[in-house]
Amino acid sequence: MTPAIQAQGLEKDFGGDAVLRGIDLDVPRGTIFGFVGPNGAGKTTALSVLTGVLLPTRGTVTLLGEAMTSESPALRRRLGVVPDGFFLWERLRADELLTLHGVVYGLEQPELGRRVEEVLDRLDLAEHRQKPVASYSHGLKKRVAVAAAMLHAPELLFLDEPFEGMDPLTVRVLVANLEAMAARGATVFLTSHQLEIVQRLCSRIAVIARGAIVWEGTTGDLTARIASGSPGGLEALFFELTGSPRTREVLTWLQR
Repeated sequence: MTPAIQAQGLEKDFGGDAVLRGIDLDVPRGTIFGFVGPNGAGKTTALSVLTGVLLPTRGTVTLLGEAMTSESPALRRRLGVVPDGFFLWERLRADELLTLHGVVYGLEQPELGRRVEEVLDRLDLAEHRQKPVASYSHGLKKRVAVAAAMLHAPELLFLDEPFEGMDPLTVRVLVANLEAMAARGATVFLTSHQLEIVQRLCSRIAVIARGAIVWEGTTGDLTARIASGSPGGLEALFFELTGSPRTREVLTWLQR
């Protein structure tokens, strides 16, 4: 089976400045893939290039066996995407927005109505359904965006910081549904600064720093690394690979 995501030699320049420096990815289907790195490392740019929002300066992207270009409507119907700075039709109510999204992606009644009601309930949005999305907090807006991206059961789901602004109960529900998607053969590609969740949820992880992947492996590789006596877990690896050379972290006037 062809991989869900293949990227070869991805580079992206802005005004002569290289933001991505030769990214290679090969993500198997049915994988929850974590893409982590510090702010400014290139995570959001990489996701934008992978989903066709930005064209690469150099390199190629293949999703679900098809080349991703700026004009790939049939392929895009097989994807779900929650990008950084996601856009919502905020004058609509949550149920109206989800229904519109379902129609665009080809869902028909009564299945569309059933899915909308279920996702409103599971993501604890039902009590807000009569309010315009513009009145929602950032966390509620993120729930609506994630609900819309999952509504049509995409084969490949891209999520940029999906847990941001979500309470622990909603995170738990979202994690359970991402695991269910992977179990049925779908693929999830997510970025997050919540390293503990990434290590627990993802079967494969890549660390990006300064526009290049500096480590990639499975959660089993992390376990083996700990067993060999190296500092524990993804957080320790993250700081080892991306940490700055600063010798002090605490501001001088806050030190005792």
